[in-house]
Amino acid sequence: MTFRAVPLCPKRMIIFGIAAYAADIVFVTNIASLIEGWYIEHLSWHWIFWTAAVVTPLMGVLVYFGMPTASPEGHEG
Repeated sequence: MTFRAVPLCPKRMIIFGIAAYAADIVFVTNIASLIEGWYIEHLSWHWIFWTAAVVTPLMGVLVYFGMPTASPEGHEG
């Protein structure tokens, strides 16, 4: 989904969009490990799955309101 948003950036900013996507992968992987460790240590391993149940609807709302409804000129959607 991020690569679908990258072409919406101005041409001079596309490289920064790709860089942000690459950094996001590394950041999320490391943060997920920290959160999972904290859950196991303080709560229970079951909370690892409850996190997805809470975050998924929130992300759906953010994508719905954050993505433009029209495709840019020259791109089929």
